[in-house]
Amino acid sequence: MKHALIVNHNAGSPYHGPNFRSYYAALGWVKNGMKATIVCSSFSHKLKSLPQVDNDYAIEVIDGIRYIWIKTDPFSSNFGRLRNYIQFNRQLNLLRHIVEEPIDYIVCSSPPPFWIWFCKRFALSKRASLIFEARDLWPDVIFETTRFGVLNPAAWIMKAAEIHAYKCADCVVSVNESAIKIMQSRGLSPSRFYAIPNGASINENTSGTEPGGAVLCQRLKKQGRFVVGYSGALSKVYGLSYLVKAAEALKNEEIAFVLAGAGEYEKELRVAAEKLPNLHLVGWVPKEQLQGFLRSVDICFAGLLNIRSFAFGSDSTKIYEYMKASKPVLHAISNEDSTVVKADCGIRVAPEDSEALVHGIRRLAGAKPEELAAMGMRGLEYLRKNRGYDVLTQKWLHLFSSLDEQNQSK
Repeated sequence: MKHALIVNHNAGSPYHGPNFRSYYAALGWVKNGMKATIVCSSFSHKLKSLPQVDNDYAIEVIDGIRYIWIKTDPFSSNFGRLRNYIQFNRQLNLLRHIVEEPIDYIVCSSPPPFWIWFCKRFALSKRASLIFEARDLWPDVIFETTRFGVLNPAAWIMKAAEIHAYKCADCVVSVNESAIKIMQSRGLSPSRFYAIPNGASINENTSGTEPGGAVLCQRLKKQGRFVVGYSGALSKVYGLSYLVKAAEALKNEEIAFVLAGAGEYEKELRVAAEKLPNLHLVGWVPKEQLQGFLRSVDICFAGLLNIRSFAFGSDSTKIYEYMKASKPVLHAISNEDSTVVKADCGIRVAPEDSEALVHGIRRLAGAKPEELAAMGMRGLEYLRKNRGYDVLTQKWLHLFSSLDEQNQSK
């Protein structure tokens, strides 16, 4: 039985909260007869429910996947986060005693890329293939989104880790095909690049409980409002400040904005919602209730700031949840290679442009219901054919097979 191990500091599960990429990848491997292990931190700011870890680590089997939760301290600041990263990196050495059985593939999942040095040594000791997975381009995101990022020593260590990963990994996986343009300039051979995008679980069971956000949306619709929905982290990174400006410009029209999620920008958004009668926040919606919320809106918003690393290195999972709900998407992103454009399931507008958002929202609000329904169905069909986790699992299995062939030819 082949065994793949993922090291992902902030991996989650449907029972703990995001992020879910590692969980669904491992679940696909298990369903295809493999053994899967996920190594992650006991604390991440993204987790909604923390695991119980009384000692240095805890082992939990979730849907056939072995989780190894490495105990780390909680944090509420960037300094605390860095301390947490250092703890996690140091405690990874425990894996030499915890995982005594053979491993065929080790996936070092970034951000952050700090673990690449340990993963390289561990892969050599296990004679395993090393895969570096770049879910975002770090530290580029830090350099481009923070004022003093270039003065951050930790960011430069990440830079060294990134360059080392491109040189030493047997394969580099990115969520975005366009990332090769940047990675190749930093030493990655195109022959070792492999794109496996994000996706969604199409046949997943959902809760029969109706989330409060859905009840609000239904009430707004009865009042004749066109509802723009959003789900995900409440962060400026996702262009939400421009969505607020669009809400302000449309406050006298029959258009409402309902945002589901939590994050560092939530406090400012709640202040804005007190002033804008058409802006509503409904808090974090559990994953099993998310589709119920999304199906209750008219269109969904997804955005990113106008940053080079986002255009080339990111692939927002929320878009695929929107597609799963058969909803048209208003996509504010600089990358012309937008999934929404590919699927023809909505409109792409320029990022950081509230006027473009207003124009896009008015255009969709003025469309006929059957036109919006057709957009939504095109998105769902694209998801089924290209971004369902069963499809993405086959991409992983093909990659593993290719690595096996390379090892046999050595």
